[in-house]
Amino acid sequence: MIFGEFRLKIDGNIHHFNSNAEINSHKNHPFTLTVLNKHNSGLPFYLAVQVDEAANAHFFDAYDFSEKRPDQQAYIFSLNPPETEAEYLGEYLEHIEFFSNLFRANEGDAKALHELGLFYLKGPNKNPSKACQYFFRAANFQFTPALVELGKCYSMEIGINKNYQAAFQCYEKAAKNNHPFGRALLAECYLKGYGTAKNLDEGFAQAKLSADQGDAFGQALLAECYLKGYGTEKNFDEGFAQAKLSADQGDAFGQALLAECYLKGYGTAKNLDEGFAQAKLSADQGDAFGRALLAECYLKGYGTAKNLGEGFAKAKLSADQGDARGQALLAECYRYGFGTAKNLDEGFAQAKLSADQDDALGQALLAECYLYGRGTAENLDEGFAQAKLSADQGNEYGRALLAECYLYGQGTAKNLDEGFVQAKLSADQGDAYGRVLFAECYLYGFGTAKNFDEGFVQAKLSAGQGSAFGRALLAVCYLNGWGTEKNLDEGFKYAKLSADQGDAYGGALLARCYLYGYGTAENLGEGFAQAKLSADQGDAYGTALLAECYLYGFGTAKNLDEGFAQAKLSADQGDAFGRALLARCYLYGYGTEKNLGEGFVQAKLSAGQGSAFGRALLAECYLKGYGTAKNLGEGFAQAKLSAGQGNEYGRALLAECYLKGYGTAKNLDEGFAQAKLSADQDDALGQALLAECYLYGFGTAKNLVEGFVQAKLSADQGDAYGMALLAESYRNGYGTVANLDEGFRYAKLSVEQGNARSRVLLAECYLYGYGTTKNFDEGFKYAKLSAGQGSAFGRALLAVCYLRGWGTEKNLGEGFAQVKLSAGQGNSFGMALLTECYRCGYDKKNFR
Repeated sequence: MIFGEFRLKIDGNIHHFNSNAEINSHKNHPFTLTVLNKHNSGLPFYLAVQVDEAANAHFFDAYDFSEKRPDQQAYIFSLNPPETEAEYLGEYLEHIEFFSNLFRANEGDAKALHELGLFYLKGPNKNPSKACQYFFRAANFQFTPALVELGKCYSMEIGINKNYQAAFQCYEKAAKNNHPFGRALLAECYLKGYGTAKNLDEGFAQAKLSADQGDAFGQALLAECYLKGYGTEKNFDEGFAQAKLSADQGDAFGQALLAECYLKGYGTAKNLDEGFAQAKLSADQGDAFGRALLAECYLKGYGTAKNLGEGFAKAKLSADQGDARGQALLAECYRYGFGTAKNLDEGFAQAKLSADQDDALGQALLAECYLYGRGTAENLDEGFAQAKLSADQGNEYGRALLAECYLYGQGTAKNLDEGFVQAKLSADQGDAYGRVLFAECYLYGFGTAKNFDEGFVQAKLSAGQGSAFGRALLAVCYLNGWGTEKNLDEGFKYAKLSADQGDAYGGALLARCYLYGYGTAENLGEGFAQAKLSADQGDAYGTALLAECYLYGFGTAKNLDEGFAQAKLSADQGDAFGRALLARCYLYGYGTEKNLGEGFVQAKLSAGQGSAFGRALLAECYLKGYGTAKNLGEGFAQAKLSAGQGNEYGRALLAECYLKGYGTAKNLDEGFAQAKLSADQDDALGQALLAECYLYGFGTAKNLVEGFVQAKLSADQGDAYGMALLAESYRNGYGTVANLDEGFRYAKLSVEQGNARSRVLLAECYLYGYGTTKNFDEGFKYAKLSAGQGSAFGRALLAVCYLRGWGTEKNLGEGFAQVKLSAGQGNSFGMALLTECYRCGYDKKNFR
């Protein structure tokens, strides 16, 4: 630039200089410098520079006295005094350039207008509104860079109201002028629907043109298209390649996409360290998506130490910029209390913002909110809808939630096959919850054949990722020996880990461990406490165990009403064990009136879900005709299934089938074996049947002492059949000293519970005064009841009553008839009476 003259005013006196060197010799004094410069158009302008070293500032004022533009332009700024001559002259010339642009702009120079716009946009005295005015004037001349800048002003609301349509028009013109960055911005408009209808095909096309011209942002957008399948098929290799080209040019969005590639293994080997590095580079440039990925790194410990506080901070920065992924991660922070206090309402709000932008993770988290009523009212239909949107985008957690919806019929019809498919997709992507649902499918045969080995593998993978539910299922595997050797210690360990994470099902399993002493010392109080915690969280199995505690007085006072109530709650949630307990309540009148029909229904539902206890109760219904027609064959089949699952009551009923020939051929050896297995599991009926085996030598050598021991164990648990056998033992001195009083007491207790076998014993006690005062009326009553049930000894005692007139009128004919029936059944007392009848000629008499 050529200067006309320099005028320096020092202490009120004006001095003329022709060189910078002369001016610099006076720079230690306060002075005013005026430069007259004639532009090549011949129009003059004046620059007045006032320097005040004491004030530590320079003030530049410019006045345009152009005849073409009489309006006054002013530019004022302050800076630190230059340190060197070169720095001083550099600052001076920089501002002379500004005024040169100013006068060229006044003459309609589009480039100068654009430069002035940039100056006001990025210079020391920012004025976005004025910058927009200059970009607008330059754009009117179709100056392409100004079109791009003006479009950015419209889209980013810089110095002007946001107007995506106007921005789109600017980018479209720039792209037509072959501007690479303009094309990239136009591609973004098509991809995001900014100022135009979303058009992924056109977005891809424009991004490719821009990228082919070497534009960094265009390469980033092209990478995004390939990574997400926007306007083209997904191609991770090409997505990675384009992201790297962009990142290598320093583009913040390109660095963010490259970070994503490294973090997820898209088109390259997973490299968490490099993913973190690229995310940090992007975030440091202020990119919202880069900040989101950096938040993810901190939250999950990808390529850096976990830092929940920093993860929350970065997620918030990203979310505040409106980034969908950032909003999703912020929702996660609020949902789980990562780096901040838990806030379900805020978690829902952020998830919704993210989902509304079509982010897959945001949709998954929103689905979770609706499915579980977190931060909003429960809405299963909306939960299903959001889970499906997320899954359709390939999000692993969304697929897991969709699997859950199909498996349990939440917001859609139950579809186990589709549930299995979605769980597998999620598990294959490594999602912990997807793996646990996949494990559940294999363990319980949901949508696939049962496969305990695969179920165990998936549960172990999920547990290894820290999933509370995965740990619970792993506990199930160890406790039941599914897919691995039974290991109660490991079962207890994983149940406790799961419960300590607050998982309701894990809490239920921990309760089970304490109640039955699995992997830990039996602790009924702790078992009750854990069952209550689990039930209070709404877990169906925990509720069932709480019902069990109340029904049997485990760790709390027995409360049949509460036991029934909890069993019903559990059954209403579809829990198999809860239904089994409810069946028992109806069958035995625990906490409710007896209702054999409802008991049968609940037992059948429970058995249909594969519950061993449910199958045992169903077997009982068929064997005794409770709520259904007697069907000994079906009773045997269900008892066998239940016993095969290791259920102690099922084993007891199977033992009974073999010992009595119910639904199968009599097999005393097998009856003894099953009774022993059941008794070893502390089942009261099993102990009673084992007592019978020892007392009468069924399937084993007679052992009266062991028979008495087992009968007492059974009776002490309140089993009516065990009490009957204990009564027999005391009555006859089997394995103990004969004690008629105890014999009567246990016979009466057994009868009061409805046991048929003990009715005959009670009849005998009353008729002969064994352990009680003789009472012929009571004796006749119980003898008649016993005989009516087909008891051979009961018929013999009833015959005695008729023959002797005990408790009834003498009736020799009826007495002879009962004797004959008893003898026909092989009863020794009946046969002895029959001989007596023939001797006395009662066979020929039929009179009272």
